[in-house]
Amino acid sequence: MKILWDQIYKLETLFAGWLDNSWSNTRPYDMEDEAKKHMKNLKEMKVDKKSAAYLGINDEIKKWLIFLPLIADLRDESMRIRHWNAIRKKVGVEFDDPEKLSLKDIFALNLNKYQEDVEEIAD
Repeated sequence: MKILWDQIYKLETLFAGWLDNSWSNTRPYDMEDEAKKHMKNLKEMKVDKKSAAYLGINDEIKKWLIFLPLIADLRDESMRIRHWNAIRKKVGVEFDDPEKLSLKDIFALNLNKYQEDVEEIAD
């Protein structure tokens, strides 16, 4: 279990660092690759996979693995103000120009709840 808790600490620190990134410094493809690597490592651990600690960090990684592809879509050069307005309307939250936001601000929009809509808008 100590190995699991060490991994949880490492991941929570990593995710907190990602959230502090500015929108312009976000590298979603690199972040997604890293999250996938950590998910693989977590699944290979010889720990109680029914424990709350394991299930909690597994769920957290899954959230990131949904969120990061959405960020990649939203970071595309083809995104225009009309697309951002559609996202504002869909999530029901007003927010500033994404270039002025941190990833934490975008994460707080809970885009994973609107995954299909965000993908459609970004397309």
